[in-house]
Order: sequence, then C-alpha cells, then structure tokens
Amino acid sequence: MKPADRPRWLLAGVICFVVVTVIICHERYLAGGDPANLALAVKYGMDLGQERLHAPGYPFFVLAWRFVSSATGMSTHETMLTLNLILAVASIVVLWKLVRKLFDERTAALACATMALNPLFLYFACISETYIFDALFSVGAFLLIFRASEKRSLVGWFMIGLLGGFRISSVVLMTPVLLIVQQIEHGRNDILKRAARSLAALLLGVAVWGIPFLLTVPLGDSIHELFASTALHRTSFLQSEATCLTYLFWTFNLWIVLLVWKARQFRQVIKGPLGVALVVWIAIPLTFFFFVYYAKGYALLIWPSMAILLARISLDSNKVVWRLFPALAIAFSISIFFLTPFVEPRTNLQTSDQRPFLQRIRALEARSLSHFLLALSKIRKADQDFADCTNLIRRVGASQRLLFIDGSANTWIFPKALMLAFPSDTFITVNAAGNGTVKFYHSASTIDKYPTDSLDVTNAFLLWQDTRTLQSVGKEVGAQLARVSYFGIYEFSDPKAFLKAISFHAQAPPSSRPQ
Repeated sequence: MKPADRPRWLLAGVICFVVVTVIICHERYLAGGDPANLALAVKYGMDLGQERLHAPGYPFFVLAWRFVSSATGMSTHETMLTLNLILAVASIVVLWKLVRKLFDERTAALACATMALNPLFLYFACISETYIFDALFSVGAFLLIFRASEKRSLVGWFMIGLLGGFRISSVVLMTPVLLIVQQIEHGRNDILKRAARSLAALLLGVAVWGIPFLLTVPLGDSIHELFASTALHRTSFLQSEATCLTYLFWTFNLWIVLLVWKARQFRQVIKGPLGVALVVWIAIPLTFFFFVYYAKGYALLIWPSMAILLARISLDSNKVVWRLFPALAIAFSISIFFLTPFVEPRTNLQTSDQRPFLQRIRALEARSLSHFLLALSKIRKADQDFADCTNLIRRVGASQRLLFIDGSANTWIFPKALMLAFPSDTFITVNAAGNGTVKFYHSASTIDKYPTDSLDVTNAFLLWQDTRTLQSVGKEVGAQLARVSYFGIYEFSDPKAFLKAISFHAQAPPSSRPQ
C-alpha cells in the first residue's frame, strides 16, 4: 500500500466498521419516547395536539420514513434504523470532504475515525433516536457557511433553514455558531446587515416547510405542545452539569489526556480564523448544555469539531508515543461501547434540593451509569425489557383491555411504544399523578387526561416497575386501586427473572383471572 493511499483505506475501513456494527448491534424493538411518537406519526398522521411528533415538529423525518416504508415494504422501525445508518455514513463522508478541504487527507481520515469510532456516535447510529442527524447537520452546515462567498452563503443559510424540517432544534443551536463563523471569515464590516440577510434566508428556508406543516397541524396545539415539552424537560443546574459531564466523559474519554498533556500545542492549533471557528463550533453549544439544558445526543453537534482538533494535535506530535495515542484512544472508545456492562437503574433518582448534597451526587452517579450509558449493553437491556414487557401483557389474555402503567417505568417502557405493539388496548400512566391527573392512551389514536379522583381501574392490569412504589402511588389514585382484579409486577431489580410474579387480588372473581 502506498503511503498516499493510507488515509483513503482508513476512511473505507471506518465506514465498513460502522456499517457492520450498526447491522449487527442495532436495537431489536422500538422503545422509548421520541421514536414511538414519530412512529405513531408515520402510521396515524402528524398531530402535535396528540403529541405525535416531538415538538416542534420533525415532519421531514416522518415523510421520509413514510415514503421509504411504502416503497420498500419495510416496517417503520426498520426504515428508521436504515435511515440512521445512511445519515451516519453520510456524516463521515461529509466530514472527510470538509477536513480534506481545510487541511489534508491524513487529518481528514483521523478526524473521521475519531468521530465515528466513538460510543456516542455508535450508540445513536444503532437506535431509532434521531440524534445521529446532528452529526451530519453540524458538519454540513459548517461546510456550507465557512469560507463561502456572500451569495453562496445565502443559499447555504436557506438550505440550513430547510433542513430544520428534520430537526429545528439543531438549527437553533447551530445558528449562533454559524453567524460568528461567517463573521470571522468576512471581517467586521456590515456585521448587522450581513447577519440580517443570513437570518432572513434561514427563516425563508424554515417557512418553506413550516407554513405547510402548521396548516396541517392546529396552530394552538403546536404552540401548546412546544411549551409543554420545554417545561417538561426542565432540569436543575446540578442535573444539567452532571448529564453534560457524563456525556463528555463517554465522548472524550482518553482524548482528555491528550488535551491536558498537549495544552500548549492545542493553543498553537487554534490560532488563526480557522482555529477560532472550530473552537466557537464547540464552545457555544457546550455552554448551552452546561448551564441551560442537558447534552444527550445533541453532543454530536460539537463532536465533529472536537475530532478535527484532536486529529491535528495528534498528527503534529513528533514523539512516537503520541503518534500511537489515537489508536489507543479509539480502541478505548470502542471498548466502552462493546464491553461496558449495563448498570441497573436505581429507584428515587430525583435530585431535589431538599435532599442532602451527597445523596444528590449519588443519585446523579446512578443516573449517569444507567440512563446515560452509551453502550451496547444498554441497547440489549432495553430490547430485553420491552420483549419481556410485551410477553407479560400477552399473558393477561385477549379479553383484558385496560393496562395501568407505572409512570416511573417510562424511561424504559414508554406507553406510546406499547400503543404501537397493542393498538386495540388502552393504557393508563400515572406519570402526571402528582398534578392530580392521569393519562389515558386509547387504541393508538388519542391521549386524554382525566382527574385522578374519577379514575376507575376495575379489572385493570397493572404493569408496575417496583412493588415498593405501589403504596405511595395508591395514595395518589385513592381507593380505586382496591378494586383492581390482578396485577403484574414489572421488576427491574432481578435481570435474570423479569417476570417476577403475576398476583391476583383476593376479591377478584376466578373468571377474571388469566389462565
């Protein structure tokens, strides 16, 4: 192999590794909240009022999945996973084109390997969440704006707004980055005028898909769902920090050692307009994650730029040990995804300010190791839980039509995923019981809220995360629980025996008990 050909062979190897990994390791069951929302929108239509489509939209994803599914005969879940694989490969190729244009093929190949062979990238490429789009969007948007002429940059801004039909939140997070990057390239003259033209082109792109979308979805429902979704995900400053730091650890891992050891060299790399632009690409979203919200899969917005900087620092090192460091760091990243064992989630992970500081730290540690673990073991655990959950429901029998779900299990078994699996059943969740209401999920069609006091769970099937929570929730729903005929215990604490028990209320007539 000629030395000049090695970067391209490395690129090909990275792409093949990602494709094979996704094909072998992808999730087997559609579980969780957002993917189920989107799958319901594909099957039953877009309706923000019924929480179909995660606010504020994502209509292009739904339309693309619907078209591919109809054209190929694949299921909605298969279509979602296939499109994610395509987005993953496309982000690698676009990053190669960008870095080769900015530096050279050696840097491009190493940057692609650093970005793609990472637990953050591999995890979201293997599941039906849509965060993998952020990697492609982040690189593509930077490529469209950086060093573009005035006229071409306006076209780029229009395209960025248009791509908001996939994830408008990605556009919102990247827009301040791109405005600063554009200013770095074009100087200080006409700052406000240039920014106004750019934002106008972006808004025009958003209007192309946004106006037709709002015409098909009631505007009031759209606004209500947008604000409701924002309010629902409010977290404390401590939670935001803990989640952000956890994702940074899974993402950067050994690369942090290189950044600390080569701090002086890092300062040399970021000198000049290009270096400043790459740092801005990281700093603005990272500041938002750290102080305002949580990182989660949005960290893929900043990881491509980080990969570029890490590649430059690694290749600029003269000593052999630091030239070998990327291979060690990449191997460690891959091992996190494939070898990290799953940690069972613990109960009571709330980080209320009323609790002692050490208890809050321990709760955040447990939350980080379970909910925010970027590993194949988590994918397989979610598959196992959903399969066992659906088997437990099927054991109830075809005559049972009401299933009562513990709201604390929503992280793993989300009612909307069950709506797709059991479209003729009605599910109830008490995740809003603290507000005096419960949610009814009717036959994969509508979602209604009712006062807790009016809840009638006669002959209901209870799918519960932990028997210890039954007593506390019983206080919420009142005496109605005393009329339950039978219940199933959904127990996380014993991974070897998911079906812990199917018990029957003493007052239940024999005819109502499942065989």
